[in-house]
Amino acid sequence: MIDMVEVREFVAQMLVMSPEEVGPQTSLHSLHTSLNNARLRVGLAKLGFNAPPAFQPATYGDLEAAVTGKDNATGPEPAPSSAGQPLAQFQQPATQVTAAPAGNFAVGLDIEEIDSLPETPDYWSHEFYRETFSPGEIAYAVVQGEPRAHFAGFWCAKEALRKCDPTYVEAPLGSIAVVHEPTGQPFLAILSDGIGRRLPYRVSISHSRTVATAVVIGTLTVAQPPASAAPEASAPKPPADSNSGEPVWRKVASLMLIAGAVVASAWFFMQR
Repeated sequence: MIDMVEVREFVAQMLVMSPEEVGPQTSLHSLHTSLNNARLRVGLAKLGFNAPPAFQPATYGDLEAAVTGKDNATGPEPAPSSAGQPLAQFQQPATQVTAAPAGNFAVGLDIEEIDSLPETPDYWSHEFYRETFSPGEIAYAVVQGEPRAHFAGFWCAKEALRKCDPTYVEAPLGSIAVVHEPTGQPFLAILSDGIGRRLPYRVSISHSRTVATAVVIGTLTVAQPPASAAPEASAPKPPADSNSGEPVWRKVASLMLIAGAVVASAWFFMQR
């Protein structure tokens, strides 16, 4: 049995208000960032509720209804906008993922306030850090002067990877790890059964006193229908690559310059 008093106290702590102020109509909009949503999920799981996919309640009443399994008494849900299409129309059939032609690159960028990460005297035992970061990341951050700044950088790298390559959107954050070369250069790895596999992406992480940012660059992948879905002769030919004559190294250099400009802009914003 889930103790709703504890749930209310937990939500109040995240909203920086007293439990008495939290009611059915209390907005949870401030928790709709990727970091706060992850903290909410971890906290609710500790209290006994495993949130379903895409769980993002608009009000505390919506959250309470989901946890207790009761109808939401805060009012009917708003009608879907006629400007969009039903979600089912965007669902894709099973596909085979193959490497895209050389030169098709993607960039992911993420910025996060360091104070958004929870404070704790023990990062090893805190449920959020234990669920979100690998043992190697925790070991690296706890010996730094300001651990949360490095955790925020790691978080940004994970989110930037998800934006760069949607393949990793559903991957648990704890399975994506920032690892460091002996020179200090970071790279990304995916962890499975205690074994790490280096990912073919470039990552750059920076932070100031208040915010952290990360940029991830990688090669795009393209989804193609299974061979059995249609006769090969009827498959449309891919459009010609107008830049196929351009050397790959030049495309990479151009993309790195663009990414550098993005990071510089973010850094300028952080200093203001």
